[in-house]
Amino acid sequence: MKSVYPTLLDPLTQQITDSITKADILREIKTQALFFDIICPSISHILSSKCTYDALKDQPELLIEGIVQPQIPKPFANIDEYLQWVRMKEEIEWLKKLGIHLTENSYLMLYLNRNSTKLPETTTVADAKILLKERINFINANVKKFWHYDQPTVADLVRISIARDLDPEISPFSKNFKEIDEVKRIRSLALELLDKRGMLDRSILFTYINAQRLVDGILLKRIINRVYFTCGAIVTDHMLSPDPSYIQLLSKGSKELNSIERKYLITRTAFDALLRYLKVDPSIEILDIDSLKNCESGLKNLFIKLFGTMWKDGKGAI
Repeated sequence: MKSVYPTLLDPLTQQITDSITKADILREIKTQALFFDIICPSISHILSSKCTYDALKDQPELLIEGIVQPQIPKPFANIDEYLQWVRMKEEIEWLKKLGIHLTENSYLMLYLNRNSTKLPETTTVADAKILLKERINFINANVKKFWHYDQPTVADLVRISIARDLDPEISPFSKNFKEIDEVKRIRSLALELLDKRGMLDRSILFTYINAQRLVDGILLKRIINRVYFTCGAIVTDHMLSPDPSYIQLLSKGSKELNSIERKYLITRTAFDALLRYLKVDPSIEILDIDSLKNCESGLKNLFIKLFGTMWKDGKGAI
């Protein structure tokens, strides 16, 4: 069974990708559905991105039909167990140490709107809890199957990558850094989070970068994202679908795309070219489920005929 992890649905990726809309999310999902059997965003993408949530709320049949199957880490069986595991109070304390003071409610608003670069304004307790409950109810009502996965153990690889990519002297992005002290500060914080929390905590890092309005903020977030997704892709069962910000970063001196990513990008480029050649309206987001399934079947057969075995072998291939 072929599956894809769509980075564009990730709220923190949406922070560094220009003007993402609900239509963009639906277009991405439905384009992915033409090439892959299952689309597997993280459950946190639905909970923490208003844009992703609004897109799926608009077309819940994508969840009901199993085209989108949210990932949830083992051993959690459902959304309630997952939320009990999320270390919200610990994150609030970390942010406080960094000079970002949030109440439990304002933090919850931050959690629900990770795609925004703005810190939440003061709201009543009921506001945030109502929004969270709405999303939980939506997930419970429409998700028919979760994709359960073992949490990856790649901390050592992440540490090596962060230590290199955020070192102004040896980073492949060093020529793009404008404020060296800022870069060193984020490098130190990222490594401290890895040591004390056991993970590259993008949420804390991005919130701090936003609050400090760092000159190199966008580039720093893109580098952190690349490390997060590239290291995760090594141990995941899904193919990584690079978002535009990932590709833009590669042009600034990072390593080249791996063979799986390159294969997918070639496929997407060929698909876009085919649409232009056939003068087909590229507004894929308007397709209903039946039309999408018909297109999927026809296009898979067409690509196999056009490109032979290129998509018959390997992870993420058709």
